[in-house]
Amino acid sequence: MTDSDSGKRKKEDLDDLFRVSKKIPRTPPEGPEGSDPNKWMVEQMKKMMSMMKNLTTDVADIKEEQQEHTKEVKTLQQEIRKLRTEQKDFKEEIKHLKEINENMKEEMEEIKKEITESKERMEKLEGDKRRKNIVIQGIKMNTNDTKILKQNVEKLIETELGIKIKTESARKIGEKTCLVELISKDDKNTVMQNKSKLKNMQDKVYINDDLSKKEREIQTRLRKIAKEERDKGNSVKVGFQKLIIDQQVWKWNRENEKLEILTTKN
Repeated sequence: MTDSDSGKRKKEDLDDLFRVSKKIPRTPPEGPEGSDPNKWMVEQMKKMMSMMKNLTTDVADIKEEQQEHTKEVKTLQQEIRKLRTEQKDFKEEIKHLKEINENMKEEMEEIKKEITESKERMEKLEGDKRRKNIVIQGIKMNTNDTKILKQNVEKLIETELGIKIKTESARKIGEKTCLVELISKDDKNTVMQNKSKLKNMQDKVYINDDLSKKEREIQTRLRKIAKEERDKGNSVKVGFQKLIIDQQVWKWNRENEKLEILTTKN
């Protein structure tokens, strides 16, 4: 039974009580001879007591329902407070996780930076080591013996370029490709300045810098750009990580991975 139904019933019982009370005469009605007025009054009192008892029971039921309702409200309030506490804890946990995530991002950026710097240092060390090296392509090599290869390379350079130098080492890295380490950078510069004389040979032989994989990729891109510029009618020379296009020097920016104007050649 709801509070509304209990209240309605209570009101109806009160109305009945007052209605009956009004109907009860102040004096016993006249009856047949021999009727007992006291008996009649007792009957009326019994009726009133019965109605009062019912009313008392209804009031007790209403109070009990109110108590149950109050208990339910308190339970609901406790659950709401618990949910609010859990929500607050959840927000704090999310905030903490976000902070951890931000810290991890910063650490990852630092690690990436360190890895990049390490790669650059390694490339620089490898590059410095390669600065004295040259790669000869197109020569016939029937042996893997390094001593014989050294002698053959020194003879080729002396015969075709007119330069007498000593090599540090020579080894076969392909069917017609040989990696040569010269004694000094000056010797390498001398070889590179005279390598154009190789075009007089019957066989096609080329001398190039010893490049890393990344440097080879850059040079490949530069040669592609050079071809496009020549197709446009421009004068182009390809250097190490640079192009000279119609007297303008373009240097390859490794960080941005694009060509940038360096200066104008006089």
